[in-house]
Amino acid sequence: PNRKQIRARRMRKKERVFTPEEFKRIYETASTPEEALIVLFMYTMGTRIDETLKLDWSRVLLDTDPPLYRWTVDTNKAEKVGEHALHPSLIEPLKELRVRRLQEKTFLLFPQKLDNSKPLREQQIDWKAWRARANLDWHWTPHTFRHTCLTNLFNDPRNPQAVICKLYRTSLQVALETYVKVTRESMLAMR
Repeated sequence: PNRKQIRARRMRKKERVFTPEEFKRIYETASTPEEALIVLFMYTMGTRIDETLKLDWSRVLLDTDPPLYRWTVDTNKAEKVGEHALHPSLIEPLKELRVRRLQEKTFLLFPQKLDNSKPLREQQIDWKAWRARANLDWHWTPHTFRHTCLTNLFNDPRNPQAVICKLYRTSLQVALETYVKVTRESMLAMR
């Protein structure tokens, strides 16, 4: 019976994205380097939290030119197949992480501490404490990183919209409903 109100609340929640300063506060208050890398991956590549935490080295190809992130039908919500060039800020931290993970004898980028054959789960990260450390005046979730990445991409006139939809596995309908937002900068550029 209150479907419209719930939808309106969800839409308002999705409108808020990180500013660069807010992301920097979150990134710098991560409790571990792995957590910092998790949010950097989501912020720069637009991945979902479960997709990011389940990453293994067969999908992060650091030795190709350019280094790639590869996804398959079973590894993403959109059930697509493809690859995307890694953001340059990820390459060095991922190379360092790969050395550590080889020493630990795990194929996962973000394994659980007690059993490194299983991927880290979203509930094993203390998001509430992290939000408190970052001290932003609004409630953010791990999915806000994806929203921020895609919103920034759709607001950059240099990016072809169809390529964004393909690389980030989102439909045009979802993009228009969720990620395509008018920013002050884009409004002034259009004017």
